[in-house]
Amino acid sequence: MRVPILALFLWPACTEPCPDGATRWESDGLCHLSEADSAETQDTGEVAGEPATFTDIQQDVFQVSCAYSTCHGDSDGVGSLSLEADGTYAALVGVASTVVEGAILVVPGDADGSYLIAKMEEADSIEGLPMPPAGPLDQDVIDTVRAWIDGGALDN
Repeated sequence: MRVPILALFLWPACTEPCPDGATRWESDGLCHLSEADSAETQDTGEVAGEPATFTDIQQDVFQVSCAYSTCHGDSDGVGSLSLEADGTYAALVGVASTVVEGAILVVPGDADGSYLIAKMEEADSIEGLPMPPAGPLDQDVIDTVRAWIDGGALDN
């Protein structure tokens, strides 16, 4: 299921229309793809054993799951985090969390030490809601992000 993965708390529904194939849920006001659409579109860009590139993750995870106006779609994103294409890498890699003192969003080479992964995996150490707040991403999507981070979180 595609939903924003980095929101720190649920925002009220926006007036902006949902992307094609998504509907706004009354329970959280966020845009979600149907299970069938989600299964068809969750291509994480991995190529036969090679980790996905940052460009793959930006397009296949962050852009479709996080960069909504209600979450991380503009410069006023939740937690001051915008995941729009042009600034996502600089906003994540080596950047301190604005919520948890001492936590780094993405630590190159260390997915277990990256707060982004802790939020995605609903670790006990997180503040606020796990990402996405309506339920976890497919494990293969999380594993793809993990592999990118463990591979050095390259800007490729």
